[in-house]
Amino acid sequence: MEVVVPFTPPSRPTEFSALGYLFGRFDPNPSQEPNRSVKGTLVLKQGISFSAYMHQPLWNKLSTNPSFGEKKVYLWRVYFRITKAGKLAQIQIKKFIPLEGKTTLRHSPSDERVDQFRVRGLIHDVKPEAVVAYVERNHLPPRGKAKSYPWQPFLLSLQGSLPEPAEKDDFWEFFCRRVGEQLHIEEAHPVNVNLEDSNFYSHYSEEKTDYQPQPSPNTKPNEVIMIQGRKPEITVKFTERPNLPEQGKKVTLLLTGDNGITVQAELNRKTLKKQVEKMDSFADWVAALSGKIARVSPEGVIELEGAGVNVFEKKPKVTESTEPKESQKPSSNPETSKQEQSQQPAQKQKKVFRLID
Repeated sequence: MEVVVPFTPPSRPTEFSALGYLFGRFDPNPSQEPNRSVKGTLVLKQGISFSAYMHQPLWNKLSTNPSFGEKKVYLWRVYFRITKAGKLAQIQIKKFIPLEGKTTLRHSPSDERVDQFRVRGLIHDVKPEAVVAYVERNHLPPRGKAKSYPWQPFLLSLQGSLPEPAEKDDFWEFFCRRVGEQLHIEEAHPVNVNLEDSNFYSHYSEEKTDYQPQPSPNTKPNEVIMIQGRKPEITVKFTERPNLPEQGKKVTLLLTGDNGITVQAELNRKTLKKQVEKMDSFADWVAALSGKIARVSPEGVIELEGAGVNVFEKKPKVTESTEPKESQKPSSNPETSKQEQSQQPAQKQKKVFRLID
């Protein structure tokens, strides 16, 4: 059975994902912390409700919308977590979608997105009654944020079974439907990480033409590098200052080493400009481009994703003066010189011993 769901196809076969759609009413808490996320309750039909929150910019957009009211219901696009007991939790509202016609909690709309969820991740555990999927962020965290909670990987327990055997760390895609407070698997299939784009996207039915990309027929498949189902990360150092354009949101940085290997990454122009300004402020510097290997092009170019550039100042090394000390100057006394010469072999032997030790 093929489930038609309105999810945009992922940009690559191994893109992690955990999102869904809920239909209901958002009731904000009476008291809110200023300049923080707006917390409240997402009330669904049949008396089911979840604690939920949205960031301040989205709340400002929602609360100033002419259609917004205390009893107004919307279709909400959400991120989520699942507790160890298998229940939905930590609902983060990412988008509100007004629906046409008269809609209430008693009369659900005929929108195919309601209660549909998609999970893409690695197999962590397979139980008789549930499958546990491992999900992580697709991009590298900002500097210093790697250990913060929003950037930590998480596990999702999905009710149901797999249509075929699976090994741990295999990459799978799940289409689920909410039943009460749980997600039940309606369709699941393994993801072949080496599939060509045209074959990979063909899994999405022809009814989803609004979401289906149109790859060029002349495009050759890219080779995807995976290590235990994950993309390796690399860091490339360089010391040549890039020339930035004056305009544009994104720029492409190309680095070619002495061995002819080229690394390519798409970066935010303003962010890279700040790093270039650091280069100009340092007398000597070294820069590092870091990111995950997304793919290797047919021409052998290594393409990075979630990449960033950091610049470090190279401070000059402090060298000791080569001028001999007073005690090391040759003596003008002949007798003293003879004694020093007679002691030189022993001193030399002592220095060699220290090197070996």
